[in-house]
Amino acid sequence: MKTCPSCEKEFQTRNSRKIYCSRRCHAEYMKKNKNTPDCLFSWGKIRWSILVRDKFKCQYCGRKVIDNIVLHVDHLIPVSKGGTNNPNNLITSCSECNQGKGADVLPPGLLKEIPHISIEE
Repeated sequence: MKTCPSCEKEFQTRNSRKIYCSRRCHAEYMKKNKNTPDCLFSWGKIRWSILVRDKFKCQYCGRKVIDNIVLHVDHLIPVSKGGTNNPNNLITSCSECNQGKGADVLPPGLLKEIPHISIEE
């Protein structure tokens, strides 16, 4: 079961990427929250700004592009678990670290070690 962020009703879905219970709820949510970072930028611009902020370096293992790796922008809290495309929820990771983490949420102790993240316990 998931909870729609617009109407706050619970709904069932087989699609792990579905966030809203309906297109109407998605449209209403976007209309209400048009000034949030999720809506201000395209994914390409957000992704580029995260890669630049993190100096094109995996924030988990420290490897860089010059080490012949593929970099991804990873959600610290996955979208499937309520995460957003807010820059504070995004981090640069290499493909190996990203695949190893999967859809898990890191423990707060590990998140504290990431410089740009502020976690309150």
